[in-house]
Amino acid sequence: MITPAQSRGSALRRPGRPAGDLLKTVIGNVLRRSEGGELPLFVWALGMPQQALLRMLEDCSMPSAVAESIPAHEYAVLEKMVPKTFTSLRAMLFQDRTRFIDETYADCLARAIAAACFGSRQLWQDLGLNDDETLSTVLASYFHPLYQKNAQHIKWKRFLFSELYSPQRLIHSFPDMLLNSLIHRQ
Repeated sequence: MITPAQSRGSALRRPGRPAGDLLKTVIGNVLRRSEGGELPLFVWALGMPQQALLRMLEDCSMPSAVAESIPAHEYAVLEKMVPKTFTSLRAMLFQDRTRFIDETYADCLARAIAAACFGSRQLWQDLGLNDDETLSTVLASYFHPLYQKNAQHIKWKRFLFSELYSPQRLIHSFPDMLLNSLIHRQ
């Protein structure tokens, strides 16, 4: 007989899509924790326009009750609260997703993980996961390049923020470097 933990683990190893229950749990927990005040309020928008958020939740088979539509002027306030660090963190996670992972699900998980990084507890707790091992399994499965870089097993929030601001990430593209050198020459 297969236990729920074994079933969840095997589902995590499937390429393409995360286990539906896991994805729903993570997204649902992040949204509820934001609404309940355990995570900053901006997290509720996941850094997206409202219609895009509702469409993403539908694409991820999330019940519409998780994020009901709110008046546009109230949602605009949430969108203005989103810090640039959230956007950069989400982009880093998405960029370092495992090859062949469905982009919709990778984006959904990247947004949830980036959002939970703004909570006050350990990342696995802010995501509503059972333990750090489950979080490591998620990251190994869906963001493997980042998972491999954490060879010293640093706590995930600390690692993700240090990776975001690492000198290697701050290197600009060749055209940016040329433009920068021209600007500073004058």
